[in-house]
Amino acid sequence: MAKPSFAPRASGFREPKTFIVVATEGRVTEEHYLSAFKPSRDAVLQLTVLPNRNNKSHPRECLKRLRQHAKDKNLAGDDQLWVMIDRDQWSEADLNEVARELAKHRNHFLALSNPCVEYWFYLHFRDPRSFTDGQKVIRDLRRHLPEYSKDNFDLVKLKAGVHKAIERAKRQEEDLKALWPKNTGTRVYQLMKVLLGEPTQKKR
Repeated sequence: MAKPSFAPRASGFREPKTFIVVATEGRVTEEHYLSAFKPSRDAVLQLTVLPNRNNKSHPRECLKRLRQHAKDKNLAGDDQLWVMIDRDQWSEADLNEVARELAKHRNHFLALSNPCVEYWFYLHFRDPRSFTDGQKVIRDLRRHLPEYSKDNFDLVKLKAGVHKAIERAKRQEEDLKALWPKNTGTRVYQLMKVLLGEPTQKKR
């Protein structure tokens, strides 16, 4: 559908802001990474990260935190609500439950990494490969980020490779219709395309 056209506004008019809200499984890691891409305060697009401060990392808890924020802030349909979690220890039933709930809403999205968010970081440096163990991902990631820890890593190096990571993650995507990547993969690239202002595939 084509966007409606508007008459020129007075010079003092401020374009309404669109909010991207991300509830994360992690306490620090995802928030630290996303901080490198946070728009300026006067940008039309605004990013809010809701990290796991209370050790409630279950996917349902992330969704609950996200929806409570949306309710408190009275967010509208054009705003986007994201749950950013890892595959790691959660059961398929747990992940499917949250993924299906998110799929019911056109402005709700799931940025899941399998097996862990460090795989998304890994793609900033290397082509896709298969992993079944998050610790192996971290070991390989440290070849490029030797100092890597959950709460301390080089954002400059990661930011420089984000476009390559998006390309690599898209290339690895096996089934866009699947609720989440069942094999090694990550959909964080879809969130990053939004933050970087790149064209994205609309949710049906």
